[in-house]
Amino acid sequence: MPYIGSTAPGLTPESNSVTVTGKVVDAACYMIHVAAAMSVSHMECSAACLARGVPLAIATDDGVLYFPRMAISGSRAC
Repeated sequence: MPYIGSTAPGLTPESNSVTVTGKVVDAACYMIHVAAAMSVSHMECSAACLARGVPLAIATDDGVLYFPRMAISGSRAC
């Protein structure tokens, strides 16, 4: 999983799994107006953006934004 920052939380040499704690956010709105994107009242806008293909991300309390990726059945992750 790619990450922004100097270290990957919870990543060990024996594992490619990472545990990240934060809030799921609409990535586009988060990059434009952080406070609004983090509020509960923004959920409808986030759902509409997700339906249009805007990716979701995980925003941590220290401001790091993680973009999780999903493995597609039958394919290998890079």
